[in-house]
Amino acid sequence: MLPESAERLEQARSASGDELKSLVHESGEDVLLALLENPHLAEAHVTLLLERLVLAVSILSAFSRGGDWTSSEGLRLRLAAGQGALLKLVS
Repeated sequence: MLPESAERLEQARSASGDELKSLVHESGEDVLLALLENPHLAEAHVTLLLERLVLAVSILSAFSRGGDWTSSEGLRLRLAAGQGALLKLVS
């Protein structure tokens, strides 16, 4: 892994505020998975992620395995139904 990549993953794991909000829009699967480990990640950030039209299967699987995220009925519904949007699952 390139040093820049390691730094980006660490940033995703520890960011807060506006920096965290911008990371939600990243396209890199590794960055998004690292983002799920961030203690500052809130339901609003997860909602933004789930509203994306294209999410990798591994990201959706990580949500379904994640204890805190599955306790929210709203997030469970978004995960299951894609909030009415067509989710293109990419593996």
